[in-house]
Amino acid sequence: MNKKKIISIMSLLNIFNITFIVLLFYVQFSISKKTADRKDIENKINEITKALNINSTKNSTDGEKKKHPKIEEYSKNAHLRPTKCQVCRVLSEELLTEVQRSSSNNQELWLTNRLDGEDNDDEKKGKKISYKTSELRLMDILDRVCNNVYDYRSIAGPDFPYIKGVKSMFRQHLEDMMGQHKLSVKLDAPEELVEDPTYELRRMQYKCNQMIEEFEDDIYDWYLKNQSENPLEFICADKVLTSKEQDCLYASTEVPDFATQPKPIDKDESTKRNFHRGANLEL
Repeated sequence: MNKKKIISIMSLLNIFNITFIVLLFYVQFSISKKTADRKDIENKINEITKALNINSTKNSTDGEKKKHPKIEEYSKNAHLRPTKCQVCRVLSEELLTEVQRSSSNNQELWLTNRLDGEDNDDEKKGKKISYKTSELRLMDILDRVCNNVYDYRSIAGPDFPYIKGVKSMFRQHLEDMMGQHKLSVKLDAPEELVEDPTYELRRMQYKCNQMIEEFEDDIYDWYLKNQSENPLEFICADKVLTSKEQDCLYASTEVPDFATQPKPIDKDESTKRNFHRGANLEL
């Protein structure tokens, strides 16, 4: 048997080993949901990243693969992410996104205590306001910003690991191997196992909602009086974070050479996934 055939067989075995680990982990995950506390579940989810060895590597001169120290650090510190700084940065970015998205709404609202709306007398109707400058618009925005964290994926390599509009490392790794060996594998597993194996996005959404509740007055102040200022500065740097916690605010999202470049999501693929339900994933 020649060398190429041996390598091909070993690669195929590696794929089936990965599939087996995923399915085995899914069974453990389902059982743990009922019997273990949240911390135990998170620890099990973190284990899958190490088991699958999905992080990027470079070939050494002798053909062996070694992880870059930053990739090792990324895997080791998964349970510490996201930090307060990372949550605030994503929150600020999504505030700007949602403000821009609703900027074309020219609707005008009447502030009144009437319910019928039949009287044409403007004075009796009440005060007329623009939706653009209303608190109602901000309430609509705040209802969406924290759910938008599911548009991001945690990527190994960049100084700021959260990138929007790309595939997860786990999904990309599986798709690459299936495409390379022309195999099709269907995994009946929770969506979060593929898109958020380290549970970071769930934690980010939870912390984002907490941050909005804690700093609601500062967010209102920015929206009503200081929209010309960058919320990254006005909210995060000046209100939420101490000087020692601001290291990530302007950290680069550029993926270095030692890491795998993330692939953009497919055009027909939903950018926002429901992590609370199981999903049939056909790769």
